[in-house]
Amino acid sequence: MEELGIPIVAECKEGLFEGGDFTFLDDNTLAIGMVARSNEKGIDEIRKSLKKYGYKVIAVPCDEKYLHLDLCFNLVDEKLAVAYRDGLPREFLKTLDDMGIETIDISEESVFNHGCNLQSIGKKRVISLRQNTYVNEELRKRGITVIDLDITEILKAGGGPHCMTFPLSRV
Repeated sequence: MEELGIPIVAECKEGLFEGGDFTFLDDNTLAIGMVARSNEKGIDEIRKSLKKYGYKVIAVPCDEKYLHLDLCFNLVDEKLAVAYRDGLPREFLKTLDDMGIETIDISEESVFNHGCNLQSIGKKRVISLRQNTYVNEELRKRGITVIDLDITEILKAGGGPHCMTFPLSRV
């Protein structure tokens, strides 16, 4: 990143923080899952570093069996997310409702088949797993172009489209 001139705006030195727990809810609001690999101390470090940029950081505690927030929640368009609502705290669900973010709800079984582990690539386009037939159909009903890939081999290592993607510039 240094080679590309990308600055470090926040660093986690004492706590724990992983990218699968991080998502933007809007231009000024970030959600960070407090799941298996990110903890309160790490989230506080990120929150303090980003405060000077005007970001609000919301901690989203979830059961550790879900590993990362992106297994239970993923924003796929400005006001649309895929979510396992039963795995998310009531306060976070209220925040989503207050922000006008609609959710396509999935079952707990879908969590472990990466039903939320999608990658938005901008302009109402999403990369998803071909096996996510319900989610993919619901996205299409809402005007999202779904690029459904048969990448089931990556699931054996515990990842999905969101896990395989470096930060993207969505234009």
